[in-house]
Amino acid sequence: RKPESQLWWQHKTTYRIYVRSFQDSGDDGVGDLKGITQRLGYLKDLGVGALSLSPIYKQASGKDSDFDIIDHKAINPEYGTMQDFQELVNMTKKHGMYLLMDFVPGFTSDEHEWFVMSKNSSDRTNKMRNFYVWEDGNGGPPSNWVSIYNGSAWKLDDGRGQYYLHQREESQPDLNLRSYAVNKELTNIMKYWLDLGVDGFYIRDSGWLLEDYDLRDEPKSNSTISASPNDYDYYDHIYTYARPENNDLFARWRHFMDGYGNKTGSYKLLFADVNGDIETNMDYYGMYNRDGVDFPLNKHFQMIQNGTDIQTIYSRIKSWIDHIPSGRWSNWMEGDENTGRMANRRPKLNRPMLFLTMLLPGTPFVYYGDELEMTNSQDSPTNGWSRNQVMRAPMQWNNSSSAGFCQNCSSTWKPINTDAANNSVMVLSKDPNSMLTLFKNLTSIRNKPSFKHGDFKLFRLSGSIISFIKEFDGETGYLIAVNVGSSSSTIDLSGKHDTLPETTTV
Repeated sequence: RKPESQLWWQHKTTYRIYVRSFQDSGDDGVGDLKGITQRLGYLKDLGVGALSLSPIYKQASGKDSDFDIIDHKAINPEYGTMQDFQELVNMTKKHGMYLLMDFVPGFTSDEHEWFVMSKNSSDRTNKMRNFYVWEDGNGGPPSNWVSIYNGSAWKLDDGRGQYYLHQREESQPDLNLRSYAVNKELTNIMKYWLDLGVDGFYIRDSGWLLEDYDLRDEPKSNSTISASPNDYDYYDHIYTYARPENNDLFARWRHFMDGYGNKTGSYKLLFADVNGDIETNMDYYGMYNRDGVDFPLNKHFQMIQNGTDIQTIYSRIKSWIDHIPSGRWSNWMEGDENTGRMANRRPKLNRPMLFLTMLLPGTPFVYYGDELEMTNSQDSPTNGWSRNQVMRAPMQWNNSSSAGFCQNCSSTWKPINTDAANNSVMVLSKDPNSMLTLFKNLTSIRNKPSFKHGDFKLFRLSGSIISFIKEFDGETGYLIAVNVGSSSSTIDLSGKHDTLPETTTV
């Protein structure tokens, strides 16, 4: 039989880059777009096929954040110019890879021209008047909703005399995504970057897009977390997070992306982050016979760490696979810039989890530096919303004082990890037993026909061994057996599958 047709993103390993920390080309201590372009050869050799960039949009001055966006169609000058971006797009394509951008549709900076016009709008015909979520108070905030950083999610603007919603910082007001004008602007933003050659978008903070129309108070959580009514954890966020209405936005954006891809002859990827149970995640694929995103990022898999019992590891894999709607595609998420490094979370599981990430059916989503088993930085994060987080240390390229992150910079925006000299690309690329070598080998074997197109059979958990088959007609089949326990284990698979031979090669 012929293999089923696949889209490019289904067999590419996606590599997440925190732009500020990957490579500094200008010796100012901050990673930039030119730096990524300089390292495309390494990424190609590593075997990754798609690059996912952290936000690079123009930010409000003086803000220590990636999300105080004041212009969605301009590059943050710290990261370079539009010319630098275009060169990155062109060179990525030249290397046979794809480039993905973050799409931040839920909020902007309070210095964005949209918000400035909206809060100063006394004329009810001004199209910016309802660009954000404005409400009258009733002797106080319109509801008991709390920001994810604690405190009321409503801020009174004295000039306009109304409250605006901010589910994050006060400086990050929520857009009114029920507005046709807002959605038209967001579509224009996507088209702008697609016209420049971008291959898809990662919808950030996708759970906080639409909120309850009637602004109903949220009930107290049944959780045992000790919190006050001023804390985010105090409430069950049934009216502000992962509302069913969000799926209408995903369907509209998917329709737009499909139309654009059909015109240009290149499929455009759309995926999103989401917290919540399996059912919430699966809704992202589409509801009411409408397509949604291509996949929600699998944070259930990402949260496996040292101490996670073996049955739970297996159950998280099986449950995700069992729940995926017919005809949809999975993904396996290793790390990102908002979760502690896997080398700190699960050092004993790094290698078995990498086998599962790469060889289970689906798209791997990995984080820069995890192929080196980079660790969390020693400096403490500034706060929950700042750029300075422990999993964002500069990439470790060599054993120089700056680890090759820059050439002659006097300092780096974040300290170089203390173990960088012995844990760099230069050192580990020469070690046949390193995680880096294993990473390359696994991205290579993923190109075998049985892994790209083959049938999948997951066996029952046997002791501490998770095992499965990948096979395709007329091609070499593979039996994968991964020990996620802390000691040696034996498994007997004779007679478990009709294509397994009595003897085989390991």
